[in-house]
Amino acid sequence: MIPRDTLVSTGHQIYLGKVEAVSGDTVTFTTPVNRLPFVVGDDLYTAAGSTLTDTTMDIAGITDRKTIQCTSTVSGISAGDDIFVQHSARVDGDPMRGVFLKLKMTSSDTTPFEVHALSVSYDRSRLHNDRVN
Repeated sequence: MIPRDTLVSTGHQIYLGKVEAVSGDTVTFTTPVNRLPFVVGDDLYTAAGSTLTDTTMDIAGITDRKTIQCTSTVSGISAGDDIFVQHSARVDGDPMRGVFLKLKMTSSDTTPFEVHALSVSYDRSRLHNDRVN
């Protein structure tokens, strides 16, 4: 399995929307969030430019199309904030493009030996630039 990009990936960051209102442990957005691919338990992040800041608030559930409920009273989030959730880049990061090879060779033989050739089977990535057009 080809790993995901963990250096410059943004595919694991999911934009929930702009906050319309905050009340107690609920956050209401200006647009629906009920069909976005986030998970109950995800941390909420506020965005300032391209920097995400963890609010330490977790999603406890969805109360309606535009409202999520947090695990505790909401703090650090206010109306007008842009909110994201972020998953692991290793799991949900951007797909790798171009050439990638990871090869591990092991031997239980304790005497030195020389390898003269290896046969490796591979498939070209469907995301490679020469397959775009």
